[in-house]
Amino acid sequence: MEIALLKPDEEDEYERVLMSNEHTLLYASIKYRNLLRRIVGGKDFYLVAKDKGEIIGVLPTFLKYNPQYGNVVNSLPFYGSNGGVICKASLSENDAKTVKRKLLQALRNLAHQEKAVISTIITSPFETHIDVYEKFTHHYRDVRIGQITILPQEKGGVESALMKIFQESRRRNIRKAMKSKIICRHSSDIEDLRFLANVHKQNIESIGGLAKSWDFFRTIPEIFEYDKDYRVYIAELNYKPISALLVFYYNRTVEYFCPATIPEYRGLQPNSLLIFTAMKDAIMRGFKYWNWGGTWLTQKSLYDFKKRWGTHDFMYYYYVTIYDDISEIKRLGKNGILREYPYFYVLPFAQL
Repeated sequence: MEIALLKPDEEDEYERVLMSNEHTLLYASIKYRNLLRRIVGGKDFYLVAKDKGEIIGVLPTFLKYNPQYGNVVNSLPFYGSNGGVICKASLSENDAKTVKRKLLQALRNLAHQEKAVISTIITSPFETHIDVYEKFTHHYRDVRIGQITILPQEKGGVESALMKIFQESRRRNIRKAMKSKIICRHSSDIEDLRFLANVHKQNIESIGGLAKSWDFFRTIPEIFEYDKDYRVYIAELNYKPISALLVFYYNRTVEYFCPATIPEYRGLQPNSLLIFTAMKDAIMRGFKYWNWGGTWLTQKSLYDFKKRWGTHDFMYYYYVTIYDDISEIKRLGKNGILREYPYFYVLPFAQL
């Protein structure tokens, strides 16, 4: 088995490996890599395992250079994007585990080669070989709850099929939005994307969070194809936009990526109707999973919000490995780390 860096002329083969497994998520894709190249300010090292010249496993990785405090490796950066090893679906259980061990060792070698002081691998919520990661040397382990709605697959009676898996409070929210005469549409117009970005910024900053930048939003249509790779849904009341939702499509999964609602209209539940509309469309287009993203164990209200949409829990993990002295990084504190390593996960803040 040979471990190498992905070459430009191998990108189509790389994507075929990803698409051989219905559980592969957007974050490992070439288009998402191209987005990260534009946004996160690091260098990508996409590792591939080959058998007789054929790619059988991949490990997408980015490295953030910081000569003052030390370099950091992530698989993957940017708001907890899932990384880790993805194997060709035709591999046997034992062969897949062997490939994963080889690629994890290759990441360790890369970290030493690039003088990284610490690395983090964020596993997929669909990862079935957590034991391989557990045995791989790590110093910290952080955990998230991946919440995923398994979409009904019958294309007849989509609305009633969805309503059956939702909790009653969610069904009431959807009906309330409908009775309020809220209208939903999706749009590729840059002004609708700007509306989403602006309201998202206001929503996140109002709770002290770190909002996604306009640079991120405006880069999306430059890399992804509208309607094929993503949609922006807009909810309107009396022709006025009051809520928006960005979803990405990849393989069999829809990513619930970025919601935003003008605060004074939240009581009308426009976001609930947007989600319902987007889910119905996703079923008609053949998607199977709706990924709500990760939830911290302490985020009970967020967990409950997602749970009401008929979610299933899939635990996933952040495996953090230290290669050199990180005392200077720890002295930076939370704000200093966020400043020095934007978009990269360095270590659990509880360890500071």
